[in-house]
Amino acid sequence: MKTTAALTTLLDAVNQQQAHTQALAKLDAAIAAQQKIIADAVVDRSTVERMQSQLEDALAQAAAGETPDQEPETLASQLRKAQADFAKAQTAATVQSDLAQQTLAGLERRRDALAQQWAEDTIPAALKAFVISEQDAAGRAYVAAGDDLVRAYAKIQALQAIAARHSPALHREGPPPFHEELGLIQRPRNMPIPDPVAYSPSDPTWLFSHPNVRALVEKTHQALMAEFREAGLPF
Repeated sequence: MKTTAALTTLLDAVNQQQAHTQALAKLDAAIAAQQKIIADAVVDRSTVERMQSQLEDALAQAAAGETPDQEPETLASQLRKAQADFAKAQTAATVQSDLAQQTLAGLERRRDALAQQWAEDTIPAALKAFVISEQDAAGRAYVAAGDDLVRAYAKIQALQAIAARHSPALHREGPPPFHEELGLIQRPRNMPIPDPVAYSPSDPTWLFSHPNVRALVEKTHQALMAEFREAGLPF
């Protein structure tokens, strides 16, 4: 594909969008990691609860005049250690969770700011500009091709006139190349294109007007006669 300013702008926008999407995805992954830290910052208290129940059962047995399955003093000591371990782990988890919460808040602000840096209409606008640019180029090519067609028609008709007016006649046997005038061809509308070679502003629907084509045929006829005579041809 031919490189144009509109194509370059479009590709730049696509690359910027991809980079923006990747940056957002990176922040999303970091946010998810902090959310997991917060979710996982829960200390298991089952050991403390189990030992609390064991101590309560042992104390109840002693109070009922029974021999406890385990010494209450030993259970109480183990419970105090388990409670201290739990409190220490809980403190560490709280610190970790608080840091993760603060990190999460910062990451979310960064993501919001980054999201606002990309306008959602950037790609559609660049695509529209690219399509219109390509269409304009095609319109210019269309007019150029039409001009080539009209000029070729004018030359065919001019040569036919030269052949018919010469004595003896020089035209080919059989019917002439054209029985009728060149059929009208539509001119593109609402596009920045040059005026075609036989264009008539009074009838902007068509690439050319028949009076202007006839004038071009005559002009071509005169130019060919001058060219042939200058070359020493017997016309």
